[in-house]
Amino acid sequence: MLCGNALWAATIRQDDVTLEVTLTPEKVELARDVQMHLTLTAPVGTEASFPASLADRLEGFALEGSYHGETVTEGGQERQSLFVRLRPIPGADLYRIAPFAVTYGEGRWLATKPMVLPLAEEDRTATGIDVTVKKMWVWPRPQTLLRYLGYAVAGALALCGAWFLFRWIRRRVRLARMAPRERALLELKELLERHLPQHGKVKEFYVELTRIVRRYIERRYRVRAPEQTTEEFLHEATRHPSFTPDTLSRLTAFLTSADMVKFAGITATEETITGSTDAARQYIENEKTVTDAP
Repeated sequence: MLCGNALWAATIRQDDVTLEVTLTPEKVELARDVQMHLTLTAPVGTEASFPASLADRLEGFALEGSYHGETVTEGGQERQSLFVRLRPIPGADLYRIAPFAVTYGEGRWLATKPMVLPLAEEDRTATGIDVTVKKMWVWPRPQTLLRYLGYAVAGALALCGAWFLFRWIRRRVRLARMAPRERALLELKELLERHLPQHGKVKEFYVELTRIVRRYIERRYRVRAPEQTTEEFLHEATRHPSFTPDTLSRLTAFLTSADMVKFAGITATEETITGSTDAARQYIENEKTVTDAP
């Protein structure tokens, strides 16, 4: 049931639940916010609640803020309060609060009727007042800027990750399509571009250099060269029909000299490093097998 002045106050009852709505003042004054006070009374134990937000129920008003008052229990009734502050928007055609509902019990609800407030006489007849709303830049809060910055950094990292993944996949596909000799020469070129000896990493250079040769042999002859010691590999190679005596001789000299640097602590000079590199390149470029011979 609706009673009182519908422009500024209303009381609605249903079952044992009562909703009281009060608007102050009863007429809209552009220089003054409208205060809306909601009081919801229900029997103790009955779950009753206000709408989560009234922003979408306003026409001609802007929601400036709201807060809940203290809940009071008296005479078996529980009374809740909600205070809402509404700012009139200058130049609006209508100042109206559309119907909204409070919920209670299990799926029950109680709704208001539309509430329309008239504009005060002095504001209606006032002249010379510019009510044009002008756009104005307002800097976001620091928390908002930090959040946007986090989004930007995360997006940049995701793009970088996608780009590197794309390049890695493209490289893997390219390598898989290469012939063993072409791939080994590319790996040797990339190793030399790292300039490991110039940075004092001679042992690491020799490890990578012998791996390139061993991987080349594995890909071409299906010999598990990378997983064998030099002695094991040479022993198996002597029984493999694909290796000529000249090939075995050059491989033995190359791998043995590399092992002296990697494991025996022999210091490699610039001339030694150049010689080992040339030996690896010449073997890969000029290596012939028994089946290759005319």
